[in-house]
Amino acid sequence: MLPLIENLSPAELKKLRNKQRKAKKKAELENAQAAKAEKKKEQYNKSRQQQNQDGDPEAPVLDELIPEKLARPEDPLGKAIEFLKPLQLLSKGLIETHLLTFEIYYRKNKLLIMLQALKKAFAIDPNNATLHGCIIRFIKLLDKNLTDANEFVRIVILNEMKTELPIIGKKSAKLNEEFLLSNKDSVDANIAAARVYFDESPEGNKTKAIELLMATTHMKSFTLTVSDGNVI
Repeated sequence: MLPLIENLSPAELKKLRNKQRKAKKKAELENAQAAKAEKKKEQYNKSRQQQNQDGDPEAPVLDELIPEKLARPEDPLGKAIEFLKPLQLLSKGLIETHLLTFEIYYRKNKLLIMLQALKKAFAIDPNNATLHGCIIRFIKLLDKNLTDANEFVRIVILNEMKTELPIIGKKSAKLNEEFLLSNKDSVDANIAAARVYFDESPEGNKTKAIELLMATTHMKSFTLTVSDGNVI
């Protein structure tokens, strides 16, 4: 039970009033933050509605950017595509954009979109080590899925293999050897080629991969960073 104000000493009364002042200030701050958050949410909803009215009616509805929801989305690939779209619009000159496009649609098994991404990446840097790995994976995917693909998809891909991106028509082993020969002084290229060798089933290829990695460690441009940040 709270004491009556008239029974408090001046010091106790001052302490009580300071406490009340702080509580009032805290409540006002919390109310202001809640009002600001509510206003921001209303503006977001209004902007989203306007976007849906003015833009593509089939465009995905954007969720509010809440960290917890972004960390555990119900549709991870769909959320990744939402972040990919601005990159394709604003950073199409970066090979990373097209490599990311390939990775997303590789998981969705969209052959034509993967092929388009590889073409754009190849036009930027045909000797990119990450791109080489993507091309090898795409070739293996075609070996498994092209026969059963939609007729239109199959015709387009076969035509692209002859004209726009003829390297797709080669066997992965042959392509890996040519890539390694053209980029023998590149550490990244050697590592990428070794990975391809290692993923092949013959035991001899695994041995070749290890030998290639061992040779790579003697290159002048090779560095190894350990956990404490020191380079050796």
